[in-house]
Amino acid sequence: MKRTQNPKSKWRFAIGTTSLVPTSPRLHYLMADVDDAFTMSKLGNVLAYFAYLGAKNFTLQRTRNGWHVYTDTRMPWRKLTATLSRTPGVDQAWLRIGLQRGYLFLADKSPVQLNWPVKRMVLHYEPKTRHHRRA
Repeated sequence: MKRTQNPKSKWRFAIGTTSLVPTSPRLHYLMADVDDAFTMSKLGNVLAYFAYLGAKNFTLQRTRNGWHVYTDTRMPWRKLTATLSRTPGVDQAWLRIGLQRGYLFLADKSPVQLNWPVKRMVLHYEPKTRHHRRA
């Protein structure tokens, strides 16, 4: 039987960039995790849709399974999550984890230089220990 993984424990340790706008606590940056290493079509769909929404500045980072997309486009949390939920190519499991956290997080695979202020974060999760009762 395959065990399902708790989304919060996908990474035991990760350094990354959040969607949180440091200068505007109620706003988030439009960003995405696109998991598809074999075709550029998903990435193209995301970039085209983001451009349609008005995004002008993009930074892309290659990952093992696809791409991370960073933009300086800002929007309220509800609009961001609604937008990403209907963006073809966005990893919906990543979005669900972000919904649980209240912000989006992209684990930086290598240093990412962005030309706008961002909030970086370190995620560290301790493995849960199992307690066994002795009879």
